[in-house]
Amino acid sequence: AYLIKYQGLSLDEALWMVKARRPQAKPNPGFMQQLKIFEEKIKYGRCDSSSNLSDFFSINQEFEARVDWARKSSSAYSTLGSYITSPGNNKAAFVGGEDDANEIIFGDLPTLTQGGTSSVLSLLETALDYIWLRGVLPVDLLWLRALCSVLERNVCQLYAGDKARKNRSASDAGTSEIISALVKGEISDFYDRWSGEIYPEQVQRVFESLVNIQNT
Repeated sequence: AYLIKYQGLSLDEALWMVKARRPQAKPNPGFMQQLKIFEEKIKYGRCDSSSNLSDFFSINQEFEARVDWARKSSSAYSTLGSYITSPGNNKAAFVGGEDDANEIIFGDLPTLTQGGTSSVLSLLETALDYIWLRGVLPVDLLWLRALCSVLERNVCQLYAGDKARKNRSASDAGTSEIISALVKGEISDFYDRWSGEIYPEQVQRVFESLVNIQNT
C-alpha cells in the first residue's frame, strides 16, 4: 500500500518488489481485494495524501480475525481428535467422546451462531477460507466435517439464502447445501475472493468429506 500510494507503483509492480525482497510473501485473498480497491482509489484520484492507510484494510483485519478462529479450532481438533476417539474410527465422528470434543473444540459455537442464519453462513464461509488458504488438506476436511456435524446437531435452522434455496423452507437446508452455494458463488463473497483458485477436484474432495453428514 505504501509503494502504491507514495511511490506511484501499480499493484503488480508493488507485489513484484515485495516478493523480490521477501519471496515467501503471499497476501491472502481478502488483503489482495483491499489492495485492488486501494489501487483504484489512488488511480482515479479518490484518495488524497492525508488519507489514513489503515482505513482501507479494516476488511483484511476482520478476515484475519475470522481465519484465526478457524486456525485455533482446527488445531484443537487435530490435537484432541485422536485422543478422544476410539482406535480405528474416523476422527470426525468423535466416537465415544462427542461431548468432550464439542466443548473443547467447538464450545464457542453457541456464541458464534447467536446471529442466526447470517452467523452460520459466515462461520462456514470462514471455514472454507481457512481450508483454501491451506490448500484443501485432508486433515482440514476432517475438521470441516466435524464442524458441520456439530452444526447439524445443534443448529435447528440452517439456510443458504433465497438464491440457493428457492423452493424449500429454512429448516430443510443443511450445512452441505450452504457450502455448495458458497463454492458455486451463489451467496457471499467466497467465490469472488478465490476466483481462479477453486478447482473441481478440490470441490469434489470437500463434498466427499461431507457425505451423509446429517447421519453422523
